[in-house]
Amino acid sequence: MKQFISLINPVIPFGKALNALGHTSVGIGHWIPEGHIPSIQVYFAEEQTIRAFQKASHKIRSAYPEKTRYADFTNTMTLGPSDNCLKVTEETPGNELIYFAATLCTDEEFFSPEVSELCKQSKRALDAPHRDPFSFRPHENLPDYRTIPTKKIALVLDRTTTLAEALRATVEAGIGIGSQSGLSDLKLLPYRDGDGELHSCISYHPFPILSARPQSKLQELANEVEKDPNIRKTVIRCQEGNALGVCLFGDEEAVNLHTRQKFISLWTAEFGR
Repeated sequence: MKQFISLINPVIPFGKALNALGHTSVGIGHWIPEGHIPSIQVYFAEEQTIRAFQKASHKIRSAYPEKTRYADFTNTMTLGPSDNCLKVTEETPGNELIYFAATLCTDEEFFSPEVSELCKQSKRALDAPHRDPFSFRPHENLPDYRTIPTKKIALVLDRTTTLAEALRATVEAGIGIGSQSGLSDLKLLPYRDGDGELHSCISYHPFPILSARPQSKLQELANEVEKDPNIRKTVIRCQEGNALGVCLFGDEEAVNLHTRQKFISLWTAEFGR
């Protein structure tokens, strides 16, 4: 059974934490067959714990490359346009990077005692078990992202929901968009830091995290988006059927058509933890 474990930095603004979590979910989501969701756990962890988790995850990925996927997201990937983010990251030594999120997805049996211990040291914010066995899609050669048109991913979340549901919606929406999309669509690229260390695939596309209130308006948006054939989308709902999150992917104009409404704004508020 695949386990998706993400450690996110509690010190950074919550909107940026969601953005980092969404990016790693999309990056890993591409390798997950459409319609499948792993068991999901999300933790708040100190940065030194996230760094240790990164190293432990790389060991697992090296030992089981076909059965493990990993992605992380650093502070330098938030500094303006994507080209600038890549440039600044490449100029920044690895020990100066601030990790916003690190995510590992692999079979439960491959988790090392070190990974389990690091999770115990962290504050669990989400535990969403799924009994949904699947195998990752095989590795592919990454296309030249410079030849691919830039699009936009946007995630609109219910601002009135719980912390756990906001995190679940972010992960499942990211996985959903990733699994529907090819490498060329997603414009996934590995990026290097100043020490030459390669970081896993993150989408080049802009990816704002937005909030909506009241919930009834988000429900209207979900219904509207589901009828639009010109945009890729994932709608995450609660058990009662109400929308928790709406993730859109397509040309910037098509995404903006749905998200530039009065009840939607950039997620800048903190969230009680």
